[in-house]
Amino acid sequence: MELTRYFLPITVTTRLYAGTVRRMLLLLVACLSISLSPPVFAGTLQGLVLNSQGLPLAHVRIDFSGPTQYTTVTDTKGQYRITAPGGSYRVRFSNPQRRQEQQVVISDSAVVLHNFQLNW
Repeated sequence: MELTRYFLPITVTTRLYAGTVRRMLLLLVACLSISLSPPVFAGTLQGLVLNSQGLPLAHVRIDFSGPTQYTTVTDTKGQYRITAPGGSYRVRFSNPQRRQEQQVVISDSAVVLHNFQLNW
């Protein structure tokens, strides 16, 4: 009976210790996976959407599809602005009457001025 009395605290301590070590290992693995993932740098693309005569086009929907998907609409002066991860994007312009597509590259951590001239 005395042996059970002495081993009981050791068993409980071992279980608590094993659980603590397991939690610490899981936390370490989680921290390593976060720190090893590459950082995402976003670039900004901004400018005007113009018609074939060089006049700004207001309220044109712009869909960017590439590494990620984004949608924006030009303002009353034909201006747009988008911040997205760097990469090559297919850009689709549309309004109720027309559609057109172009390609553009967004650079990481850069602000790029790019005017789109459409055949409208």
